[in-house]
Amino acid sequence: MPVKSLLVLTRQIGDIDDELIGDGVRIVRIPNATREQIFKQNDLQIANWELFYGGYNHALVNVYDPRETSDGEAEQEIVRASVILKIIQPYASSLHLVITAEGAAKEPVFVAQNRVGIGTKTYVCASDVDVLITRAHVRNARVLWPNIQIVCRQFQNHRRILRALRFFEIACSNYDGGIRHILFHSGLETLLCTHRDYLSQQVRQRVLAICGTKVAQEDVRDITTMRGG
Repeated sequence: MPVKSLLVLTRQIGDIDDELIGDGVRIVRIPNATREQIFKQNDLQIANWELFYGGYNHALVNVYDPRETSDGEAEQEIVRASVILKIIQPYASSLHLVITAEGAAKEPVFVAQNRVGIGTKTYVCASDVDVLITRAHVRNARVLWPNIQIVCRQFQNHRRILRALRFFEIACSNYDGGIRHILFHSGLETLLCTHRDYLSQQVRQRVLAICGTKVAQEDVRDITTMRGG
């Protein structure tokens, strides 16, 4: 039986009460009573206004057995779920407040660790601030979940994909547009064969193969020119 829960508060979640993403990872709505418990037990780590009025009505939750899964791996599974959701639907809420919950279900003990600072945002563009994650997005994430788990657990065979995911994760948490572009392009480049004699051709072929008609030919030329420089 799973005996431990890891929660990461998040916002910009729409019509979701309790939706499975994969394995023990879910998105759940956090009731006011639970938020009050979290604050009372961690009043020095959490800003009261942000917790109750900042839109943190949901959490990515991983319920696991610590005898089989370490706390670090449980947290990484939440990060993977967040990355999948950001690929499906870019949104500005990031992962800040990590909370462990142990003990009886009626009287859990919450221990909070504020990693970055609750209230900050991560985004690619300003429009990401207004979008919501819906049940349809979570259903799409559920389809991708087995694949990302295979890649992460068999990391020696999938190093390029893991590097791309790491670049994507870091880029989403960076405010500087120029740095974000470098990181996103670096993530794309890790998926490519980068023989120096054919780099421009490879970038063109693979960008069009991955993105299809969503990327214009002019944009692809700009990317290859920038990369060449």
